[in-house]
Order: sequence, then structure tokens, then C-alpha cells
Amino acid sequence: MPTLTDQIFASGISLNDFVHIARPTDYSQSDNGSSYKATIAQLIDSENCCLTSGIYTVSAGTIDFYGLTNQVEFSVSGITVFTGGSSNCINNFYTNNIISCNEDLFVQPNGVSGQDTFFGKDSAASGFTITHITENDGIGGPNSNITKLGLNNLFINSRSTIELYSYDKSTSIRFYDNLVSAAGFFKNFQEYIVLSYSNTVSNSMTLNSNNECGIMIGAISSSDNSNGDYGVPDETFISTIFSANGINFISTSDTDNGGFIRFFAGCSPDNIDCAGKPHIHINGSGTTKGFMSVGQGSSNPTSWLDICFENTTNGYQHLRLRTSYTPTSSSDSNGNIGEISWDDDYLYVKSSISPHTWNRVSLSTF
Repeated sequence: MPTLTDQIFASGISLNDFVHIARPTDYSQSDNGSSYKATIAQLIDSENCCLTSGIYTVSAGTIDFYGLTNQVEFSVSGITVFTGGSSNCINNFYTNNIISCNEDLFVQPNGVSGQDTFFGKDSAASGFTITHITENDGIGGPNSNITKLGLNNLFINSRSTIELYSYDKSTSIRFYDNLVSAAGFFKNFQEYIVLSYSNTVSNSMTLNSNNECGIMIGAISSSDNSNGDYGVPDETFISTIFSANGINFISTSDTDNGGFIRFFAGCSPDNIDCAGKPHIHINGSGTTKGFMSVGQGSSNPTSWLDICFENTTNGYQHLRLRTSYTPTSSSDSNGNIGEISWDDDYLYVKSSISPHTWNRVSLSTF
């Protein structure tokens, strides 16, 4: 029986190296016990314990699995290429990374009307949803395949194409479009809507520059009875905030059919009662640039201030000086050149002739 050497660790061991196996209770070779040798590969069953690689052969529909000695250990046959479709789908797929083979990565590119694509948690509490629908524009145009994007919202509003909710759904931002589902609600233009569901006082949208100056656009709730700085219940407002000095209404167009600022009160521009009839119109082009007309009916002022009223029987409503004032004398220092005042006896005008005194015209009945 060979004598064991000192217990020194061997280096450069391979699966084909031998090891010494002593069996003290086996007396078939010696009264002191039997001795055998075996390769390391035999001891660990390297072929069956460990797989190092696999090769898929498309033509044969098989996968061959290889062991540590690079020999085929077993094969799986009857494998077909995955083609998708409702009858051939993976219900659950777990992976850490999804990487595109080229520059584009498609997720449900053939989504049809009524299908949703969910990312994240499948609930209105988190994640985002892509809703696939087919609609027409409501004015005779063709059907279009469109998508609607919702964040923290499982079912997007039928009038929106984008609907972004905060996590607790207390506020949202919506982009409304002119699709047929809007039912004429927003007919010819698109609009961003900011809503606050938890705030019963008002809904508002704020634009600001580092909290140094800003503008707020909002609406007062009917349940707000505070009558605060922004109006009373059911009113809307545009307000400067922070240190903003004021608001500029600007029209930079200088064309024959543009270059104006208009104000409508009590009706929309396309309403039959207001169509082409602004209540205030300020020209921004041509020789009448800066001319302003007041009173419904005139979009072509002919003087710096043009007071217009279409119903001539009510011409007395054109101009009113509500409060009377009587100058103390012709040299009264109050007032500026061209200002007018009145009392029960006279009509007064501040003269432009030096020394700029008050002049008056007597009033009489007729």
C-alpha cells in the first residue's frame, strides 16, 4: 500500500488528476485496509452536476446542454420559434433589462381601439397607461388611430389625450383636444387644464420665474365664501403674483387682417350675439395703430377713442361723467388741459391757452 506524503496543497489540478482513496474497513487488499485511486471528475460527477453551455439548433428544434468536459449531457427537442399571437403568449416575463437590438424599441405597436398598455402598477394609484383608440375629428375627417397617455390614472378622461395626476389624485393636468368625443366642448382649439380636486377654494395655474415674479390664472369655487383677493364665488381671474409689476397684453402682428387686441364680455367671439362685435377693440396696425373703440359693434376705430353703440336710439349711453365738479374759479388749479366737468348750471373745460384757466358754458333747458 502506498505511503501518503505530507499534506501539502497541490496546484494546477484538473478533472483528470487522480486522488488517493483509503478504505480502512475494506480488508480485500491488506489487513491494514484497501487503497484505490479515482479522477476528480469521477468524484464530483462533473458531467451531471454542472452545465456550462447550451446550443439551440433552429432547423432541428433542439437545445443541447453541455457539461464541464464539454460533452453533451442531455437535449430538449420539439422547440418551436415563438411567434406571438393570442394562442401563443407568455403570461409572465421576468427580466432586469430590456435592450433594443437597434435604435427603436416597440411595445405593443399594433394596439387597436379598446386596448391598454400598462407600465408600473395596474391601478389608478401609480404607473402610467397608454390607451389605444380609433376616433374621427368630429368635423367630417377620417378616422385616426391615436393614443392617450395617463399618469396615475387607469382610465383616461374621454376628452383628454394627456391626463397627469398627482399620486394622491388631489391635482391633475389635462390636455384637451378637438376629437369627436369632446362633443363640441372644445371645438376648434386645444387647451391645457389644471384642476385641484382637494382645494375647494380655487383651481389655478401659476407661471413664475424663481418666485421673483409670476402670473396666476384661476377660477373661484362656488363653495368659497371668503370673497378674497381673487374674486367672489364662480368668478375667474388673471392676477400678477410675487413681485410682478403688471400684465402686458401684446399683439406683435402688423398685417391688414391682424394686429389687434379685443375684449369680449358676456359672450364668446363666435356667438351670434358677439360675432365680430368686441366690446373693446384696440388697433395694432396701419395708420390707426393704438386707436381704441369702446362699445359693442366697432372694430374700426377712427380716433384715439371711438365710442360706438349700434342702436342709435340709445346714443345717450355713449359717455357719462358720473360725478359733478364745480371749479372754485377760472384759475382753479385742479384739473389738466382738456379735462371736462359739470354741475347743475355749467359745463366746464380746462383751456389749453396760457394760463390754462377753466372756461364754462351755461346750461339751459329746451
